[in-house]
Amino acid sequence: MKCFLFFLILVVSFLACNTSNSENSYDDLTNQGWVYFSKHKYSRAIKEFNDAIEKSPERIDAYIGVCWSYMKTDCLNLSIQNFQIASTKSLVDADLFAGWAYALNAKKDYANSSIKASDALAIDTFWVFTKSNSLSLTHVDLHILKAENFFLLGFFQQSLNEVKIVNATFPIVSVNSDLEKSELAKEIQRLKSL
Repeated sequence: MKCFLFFLILVVSFLACNTSNSENSYDDLTNQGWVYFSKHKYSRAIKEFNDAIEKSPERIDAYIGVCWSYMKTDCLNLSIQNFQIASTKSLVDADLFAGWAYALNAKKDYANSSIKASDALAIDTFWVFTKSNSLSLTHVDLHILKAENFFLLGFFQQSLNEVKIVNATFPIVSVNSDLEKSELAKEIQRLKSL
């Protein structure tokens, strides 16, 4: 229902808009979309990104923008659908898989979230999200996301391995007891809060 209302608002704002983007280039629309995204004006960002996609549906940057924007508005199904479409385009980059990993995590699809996070890290081991100054996400956050996913799936040793990538001084070396699981969970929460 929330996504339907959001979509309805988007359509109304599109129809009410007095300016035409027909003269703007794909790059102009995409850049403007990221400006709106950075200002947390996600419905306007989605409009700019969709206008860019209409101009050049084979290019990926605007798809990445619309995917992240839908995710930020909790329209996770739309986000994931667009991530799937974007993954068929050429020049797929780590931003796409990183965002997809977060969207899947929000949908509680922890196994696929970890796969997409690994895909992002395979493309760029030291990934940093640079498209917007409103999000400060890096490869470290993807390892923390994977640690959380593995923990929630019950793969505690894999979760610990991801934690150790981020914090090599974490003292636990194996996860066999409830106390060790509890300590691991606390460390994941601590790392997420940083």
